[in-house]
Amino acid sequence: MSVVAALVLAVVFSLGGREVLDFLGISPHSFQVAAGALLILPAYRMVERGSTLDMAEGQKGDVLAIALVPLATPLLVGPGALATAISFSRTMGLVVTVAAPGIVLACSWLLFLASEAIFRLVEESAFRLITRLVGILLMAIAVDFILEGVSFFF
Repeated sequence: MSVVAALVLAVVFSLGGREVLDFLGISPHSFQVAAGALLILPAYRMVERGSTLDMAEGQKGDVLAIALVPLATPLLVGPGALATAISFSRTMGLVVTVAAPGIVLACSWLLFLASEAIFRLVEESAFRLITRLVGILLMAIAVDFILEGVSFFF
């Protein structure tokens, strides 16, 4: 469910994201800055806690709710991916823009299928370390998004 929802979001933003931004009067550069700002909090959580999931008490048993938020969005297809989809649909073409997240999400789906075996093989402390390293990279991507978006205005 998460992979399908993430793919639908990526395709929708690839097909009509630019038009929606234009309709709302939002520049792609402003959207890029907003996407970078929204990536900062999950990146910080990853570095600080070694985890990104932060669910309300009532949400813990609702598998569909967890599959859609936070798994499909923002973890699989977050603000950075959506901003990239909008940008790349014009520069790289629609086929490449839809195929790229399709391939990545297919790999994610395979990893989800193998997750139980992976969790048995890898210690929890190793997962926390990897999560923290990915958090540092995500923070750098967020800062880069913000700096690229802001540099357009100066």
